[in-house]
Amino acid sequence: MSLSVVVACLNAASTLPEQLDALSQQTFSGPWQLVVADNGSTDGSAEIVRSYSDRIDLIVVDAPARRNVAYPRNRGVEAATGDRLVFVDADDVVHPDFLATMADALEQHELVAAQGEVAKLNEPWTRVRTEFVEVPTLPFPPHLPFGSSFGLGVHRRLHEEVGGFDEDMRSLEDVDYCVRLQLAGAELHHEPRAVVHYRYRRTLPGIFEQASIYAEEFARIEKRYGTGSSRSLVTWPLRGWRGIALALPGASRKAGRARLAWQAGWQLGRLRGSVRHRVVAG
Repeated sequence: MSLSVVVACLNAASTLPEQLDALSQQTFSGPWQLVVADNGSTDGSAEIVRSYSDRIDLIVVDAPARRNVAYPRNRGVEAATGDRLVFVDADDVVHPDFLATMADALEQHELVAAQGEVAKLNEPWTRVRTEFVEVPTLPFPPHLPFGSSFGLGVHRRLHEEVGGFDEDMRSLEDVDYCVRLQLAGAELHHEPRAVVHYRYRRTLPGIFEQASIYAEEFARIEKRYGTGSSRSLVTWPLRGWRGIALALPGASRKAGRARLAWQAGWQLGRLRGSVRHRVVAG
């Protein structure tokens, strides 16, 4: 087995060194390479990556043609030589045993989702979403589980079989990827020992924007794969406002404002995605 770790980055200079430090200190004893696909950074991210060339078997790929995560990640896979692929993100931090655990899991499984951990890198007020207790599941039929690109492993053959990540998606391309892989016959294995310290957004506008984009892309995914919904068109427009109403009383506190920003962003994205993709999105 040969292992390639693929990271897509865009102006990640503020967080990338932590991830690179973590990758350079892995306990994994087998051979592996790191492929970083730069999406057109102007903050010196590529130079930071190259400074680790004496510690990591490293390839840097210039991939600025399309500004999203899927495009550089696919270009990174094209440059990689491994028959096992592990995807991580530029703003998170992997545990020292992460690669060893993922490599072991990929010996037994074709598709592996890592375990997220949110306490280490995030102040309590930023934790506006459900903690990563287990792999989440689509909230609509076919209710398939999905992993995240913060820690996702796959056999290269499967990646090529489904055509990689969807380069038309602004976000949640990893969710779509997991769905397509499972529909192609793969079984998603959750590996709780493969831990990744996940980083939340740290500004209210950032939280709002992320929620909005996520909700809109979830609508795209529901349109693409959903097999029917029992949502009432009468009550559907009101769906989501309850979360905003519940968050309002806490808006005097920073954590409350963060929760409100997430709820408001999600509601906006849900409505916009429903219109754009012609689906009654959740």
